[in-house]
Amino acid sequence: MQAFRYGDNAFGFQFHPEVTLEMKGIWTMKAAERLKSPGAQQRGVHLSMHALYDPPLDRWINGFLDRWLATDKRVPVVASEPLSRPLPAE
Repeated sequence: MQAFRYGDNAFGFQFHPEVTLEMKGIWTMKAAERLKSPGAQQRGVHLSMHALYDPPLDRWINGFLDRWLATDKRVPVVASEPLSRPLPAE
């Protein structure tokens, strides 16, 4: 997992904290060929590890979002600004 922060307003995550067990089941069936790649964890591992790793991840993402959304430091995005331009750091 990796996470990045740009100023007070922008965060990027290189993992999927929103993924449910149902989503994992669908992804691992629809992308079964990818699970044959070197180093890939098999479907059973993905599904069996959900109960171990996902409850703490759910608590973390919910707490992060609650704290982040409760702050007043977010800079509003003006509709005329291009979306590709980074938000200014304070």
